[in-house]
Amino acid sequence: MTPASFNAYVSGYLEAEQQKKKVDLEIQDKMVYNLACLVRIAIHGKKMPKYHPNIGQKKKHMTDEEMFKEVSALTIAMGGEIKET
Repeated sequence: MTPASFNAYVSGYLEAEQQKKKVDLEIQDKMVYNLACLVRIAIHGKKMPKYHPNIGQKKKHMTDEEMFKEVSALTIAMGGEIKET
């Protein structure tokens, strides 16, 4: 084997190894992505708890007087004044 043929053989081998590593990295990236998708499904696939217990319940309708009392109570709680006309 001449030095030139040996050099060609080694450079071909190194190029093949680089291609193999590149393919292995692509496969690893795809495996990590698939694993992340499975973990996301496992964590978030369950039925999430409701944020507030009143969500999804029917709203109760208030009369004008009930609404005024509710707003008045909130205004007083926040430190405001109620002006009667």
